Amino acid sequence: WSLLYAAPAAAPAAIVVAAAAPVAAPLPGAATLPAAPDLATILRGAAAVTDLDGAYARLFSLWSARYVAGSEDACSQALRQGLECLNEEGGLDMLRRFNRPAILALEDRSGAVHQVVVASLQTDRARVMIGEAAHEVVLTQLQELWNGEFLLLWKPPQLDTRSLAMGARGEPVQTLRRRLRQWAGLAPDTAALDLYDEALRTLVIQFQRRNGLAADGVAGARTQALLDASLSPTDTPLLRAANP
Repeated sequence: WSLLYAAPAAAPAAIVVAAAAPVAAPLPGAATLPAAPDLATILRGAAAVTDLDGAYARLFSLWSARYVAGSEDACSQALRQGLECLNEEGGLDMLRRFNRPAILALEDRSGAVHQVVVASLQTDRARVMIGEAAHEVVLTQLQELWNGEFLLLWKPPQLDTRSLAMGARGEPVQTLRRRLRQWAGLAPDTAALDLYDEALRTLVIQFQRRNGLAADGVAGARTQALLDASLSPTDTPLLRAANP
């Protein structure tokens, strides 16, 4: 089964956080979290609202963007609003690296596929948007139903998001150099070179190695999106806020 499983559209509605079930009184001095509801049970009860169109609408809303079911494809709609889609895999570790809300396809025990949005991550729990509600679920339950693929949105710093490699020129190269130097803790480059040279390639490779990517020195969509997430812009949705 695939992330791009399509089912009949369901109209999105405002998010209402579902209350978690209470737990027995803790021992004196013990710190506990409320018991998280069973994810498989939630999905079974929400099967009518776990279609792909509904998931897209919820994901777009986190970016203050609008998704219209039944018109052009979701990624074209995203592009017109300054956003880009990125299909990825790699499970929880890679999702944490990108640090962006994402659509996950979960397969329940009956084989039915449910499209849900992970809106935030904690150490052992996730906030998952399903239909009109948001649920705090245990990560191990999520992983049991998930094959590790996900689709996220990110906001490029400029409309031109082509892959950048040795010899490339232009404003995207300047932007990449500036952002990589910021990530590396280096002083701004006063020369502001618009040529993709060996020094920039070295920075790209350093970043790729640090983030588990193929260190080929080419700044494609994956590299650029991960760099954007690493800089953790506070005006965009994150799975987990950057440490102050």
